[in-house]
Amino acid sequence: CDAPIADPSEPRPNYQLNFKECKDRQRAAAEKCGPGHCDLIFVGDSIFERLGGEQCYLLLPPGVPVLGMHKAFNETFNLASHSLFLAGSGDTTQQTMYAMDEILPVMTHSPKAFLVMVGTNNIG
Repeated sequence: CDAPIADPSEPRPNYQLNFKECKDRQRAAAEKCGPGHCDLIFVGDSIFERLGGEQCYLLLPPGVPVLGMHKAFNETFNLASHSLFLAGSGDTTQQTMYAMDEILPVMTHSPKAFLVMVGTNNIG
């Protein structure tokens, strides 16, 4: 294949339907973060997105609940109410970095930890 390989260090938006609306909602949630509400920040792709209980985009209208993984996660760890999920189905490293550039500056609370899972969708 002669197509150029995208630079994984260059932030860029995802052009999937509802990407902007999804990231706008995540930005609004980040703006409301305070101590005890956003102690853990999950950054990544659909695996983390589904832990949050909502599929942000990818062929579904924004805000569609995806409760299976969320329910199991919350019952096991009881962390959902203390967590912020900044993730999207199909996001590559570039889209995750773009979202972080857009969302992290609005946060006024420092979380206890970031959990990051990126790169899976960069593999063919």
